[in-house]
Amino acid sequence: MAHNFTGGAAAPPTTSTTPTIEGRAPTMPVSRRVRLNLPPKARWWYKWHPARWVVMDGEILPMLGRLTGEPGVNGTNKNGDTVGAEINARRRGWTVIPWDAVAGGYVRVYDGRRGPVHLSRWETPKQIANRTLIKSDLEGYKVFLRQLMADGIIPPPDPDILDAMAEGHRSSISRQSAKARTDPTIAAAVERDTETLETLEAAVNGVAAPKRKRKRKQQKQIADAPNG
Repeated sequence: MAHNFTGGAAAPPTTSTTPTIEGRAPTMPVSRRVRLNLPPKARWWYKWHPARWVVMDGEILPMLGRLTGEPGVNGTNKNGDTVGAEINARRRGWTVIPWDAVAGGYVRVYDGRRGPVHLSRWETPKQIANRTLIKSDLEGYKVFLRQLMADGIIPPPDPDILDAMAEGHRSSISRQSAKARTDPTIAAAVERDTETLETLEAAVNGVAAPKRKRKRKQQKQIADAPNG
């Protein structure tokens, strides 16, 4: 029982107005966040040329180049403006493919130790201690190339270009055939040339290329040219 030593009634208990302090999860300092141990890589755009095609696994697909936003390179000014680079590319027959040619864009930017690193969406980096590994999704990239053609962004190859490519493989096969009989490495190269030639000739003649059974090897790089 509460006692009032001044003779009055007991005072009601007081309620504290001190605010409650709550904790939060810690965050990693910016200096300690994982950054790719790669040189900086400026923003870039894919570009295509009507004379550049490649045969991948029996399929004729465009061989893309890249237009870089690196200041001072190929017409890009010191501030990274690529207008001059685009004009130079068009003069040489290239067409720049906008980032939004595919839903979500085809470029991804990562934090690097020395600056931003721009990679394609089909290149996945992994940092292990001081080593950076990049895994390439060639199948996903091929889907992208097919979509560019299906959407009309890249037209089908000119048959005369394919015929010129075929002639180059015929010449290579002719030069290497004799050595291929005794050199397994050259024999394998001749076999690849022969398969590519069959694909090209079939496309020129409008017929289906013969199917061959081949062992699939893990792809390590995406088939495009860095600066075309």
